[in-house]
Amino acid sequence: MKQIISRNWLVLLGLVFNLMSCQQKEPERDITAQEVPPAVLQVFNQAYPNAAIKNYAEETEQGQKFYEISCEFQGRKIDALYKPDGTVAAIEEVIAAEQLPENIQRAVATEFQQFSIKLTEKIEKEGKTFFEIKLLNSEDQKNYELVFDDAGKLMAKEPTTEE
Repeated sequence: MKQIISRNWLVLLGLVFNLMSCQQKEPERDITAQEVPPAVLQVFNQAYPNAAIKNYAEETEQGQKFYEISCEFQGRKIDALYKPDGTVAAIEEVIAAEQLPENIQRAVATEFQQFSIKLTEKIEKEGKTFFEIKLLNSEDQKNYELVFDDAGKLMAKEPTTEE
């Protein structure tokens, strides 16, 4: 009986460890402009000439390396994410909540009444547009993130650890 229990615990621990390792993403690491591949800098500078650079970062997700350049361009806050060859992976732009499509504004006002909006972003990724909304639940004081597609469909609602 002890062998069965011990074996079950080992299997359970193995599954938990496996699950944790699969879900982990390497944290973003701040880097200098010299560490960003020239192809990335070239594409970025063509798209955002004279942008005020806030930060350069490197991250790895599912074994793929990405470079992120955070900037302010023509009064807009933008995070541009690139593959090492300069291919655009995603563009995130901070927008005002009033700039969200009307159907998303209505959905948030109706379904998330106890929430206050902290940040809204428009995301262009793989030829598609998404809207990410960071919220604070006034009831439990927890932060949440919503992701809508451009048609207004709620794609994800997740608690976050962001303050």
